[in-house]
Amino acid sequence: MDFGKDLRGLERALDGLSLRHQVRANNIANINTPGFKPSEVRFEDALLEALNTPELVSEDVQASGIQPSSMENWTATVYQKEGSQRLDGNGTSLESEMAGLSKNSLTFNAAVTVIAMEYRTLKSVIDQR
Repeated sequence: MDFGKDLRGLERALDGLSLRHQVRANNIANINTPGFKPSEVRFEDALLEALNTPELVSEDVQASGIQPSSMENWTATVYQKEGSQRLDGNGTSLESEMAGLSKNSLTFNAAVTVIAMEYRTLKSVIDQR
């Protein structure tokens, strides 16, 4: 387990989850806007790929202590949702957006809990020395 890489991955997940929350909130705010096309954020597959990509590090970079990662240039992506539209051309479903917000909040809180546990583990190791 690569502590630093795992934490960077969790940080990037929090970035993606935060963006997803903002996008869903925007969708809800525009629920009565005729012609509004809701958006969604996708990042999980790209983040897993970045986490599983071996890091290619030169000897010079290793000596410097810098740990480059394929996650350094990683960002979450916002897409326009596909699907049915109401008569006014708006494709937002309040029920779907609210359920998505709830799921996103639970996932965000779980990621924060894992980060806190990682730091507590690190602190306990440091305290034992």
